Amino acid sequence: MNDYTKAIEINPDDVTAYNNRGLAYANMGEHEQAIKDYNVAIKRAPEKISAYINRGNAYYSRQSYRRPFPIIPGLLK
Repeated sequence: MNDYTKAIEINPDDVTAYNNRGLAYANMGEHEQAIKDYNVAIKRAPEKISAYINRGNAYYSRQSYRRPFPIIPGLLK
């Protein structure tokens, strides 16, 4: 966790660090914080599909079943 936070401090545009820190938060059951990190990753790199999937999984884990859709805008076009 600390390594991802340090990476973000060094390079706030490191989308992979946000996504991976989100995964770490999710693994600890801190889904709200995970979702915040996934949202940052998505905002900075909307093409990063893994962040959408991880965010959907976090919403599902906290039983927000309607929330993750659309997971990936334009996917069904």
